[in-house]
Amino acid sequence: MLIGYYVDQQGDGHRNRALQIAQQLNCDVVGFGTITQLDGWPGRWNRLADDTSGLIVDPSAGGVFHWAPLRHEGHRQRMGVVAVELAAGLDAMVVDSSTEVAALSRLMGVPTVLVAMRAHEHDRAQHRAFDLANLIIATWPESAPEPGWKQEWLAKTTYTGAISRFDSLSVEVAKKFSETLPTTAQPKDPLKRALVVWGASQPELPESELRNVASSTEGWSWRMRSPRRPSPNLWREMLDADVVVTHAGQNTIAEVAAAARPAIVVAQPSDYGEQAANARALARFGACVAVQEWPDPTMWPQLLDSAIRMDTSSWAEWNNRGGAALAAEAIRRLASKRR
Repeated sequence: MLIGYYVDQQGDGHRNRALQIAQQLNCDVVGFGTITQLDGWPGRWNRLADDTSGLIVDPSAGGVFHWAPLRHEGHRQRMGVVAVELAAGLDAMVVDSSTEVAALSRLMGVPTVLVAMRAHEHDRAQHRAFDLANLIIATWPESAPEPGWKQEWLAKTTYTGAISRFDSLSVEVAKKFSETLPTTAQPKDPLKRALVVWGASQPELPESELRNVASSTEGWSWRMRSPRRPSPNLWREMLDADVVVTHAGQNTIAEVAAAARPAIVVAQPSDYGEQAANARALARFGACVAVQEWPDPTMWPQLLDSAIRMDTSSWAEWNNRGGAALAAEAIRRLASKRR
């Protein structure tokens, strides 16, 4: 069995999730991405040309696509590389996430798996990809569905729950939490700890904003983690935090769920409304506090109090720690079909 896997270049979530699923497939996986090959990738890797620099002309074709710029050599090269591999005989192609690659895969007659995003209700390109896909992987629980999905999409959807790089750590480390706290933990410190985790695809949170929040939340200490301020051990820091504050990207939500921490999730602007949709779903689900924009400093004391009082046991349903294996099983089942 030979499976292809396209990994989106935006943010850490796509690549972290792709690696977890690929390692569960137990076969050669041909990878595609603008990024360099991921450590531990189980197969060949195709480094794709960049198609976001230079002159960009009509990339969406009036809303038909997300990104297909006219006369762009980088775009032509990357799609050509994918086409050659598809023509060579892949048993299935997993796309996380590109409406254009999903369309190319299906046009070339290869069974196509779309790892879904919660799309904006008017996102024609994403909806077309849902129509084309043979299998949709929804990395959230079935109990937190996306409103408005057509019955045809639901019929071919496998709900896996969230998938994170920390899933294999959760059970073992949580049991030994008291033995593995980092030296930064101060049991006698009267301050509660708020950990802000900000993603690679989001603008850096201004220091002034964090100072404003800290000054309005007496009794709390604040720590910021981002690509510019990486954590030496994010897993332990999340376990040590009284509340985690994060954006509404799928990857960080999955990691917070794995750690089962009280959380405040703040949606950030995203190209296709994914973060706003994620925050709405979380608000309905009830595992954390979820809001649509960065709150005014005066609102933070109440938000922190609400977060810390919430029952975090429902995070175990959002991330069941077996999502990668469930996704891999569904992909293998599709790839093995001969008619």
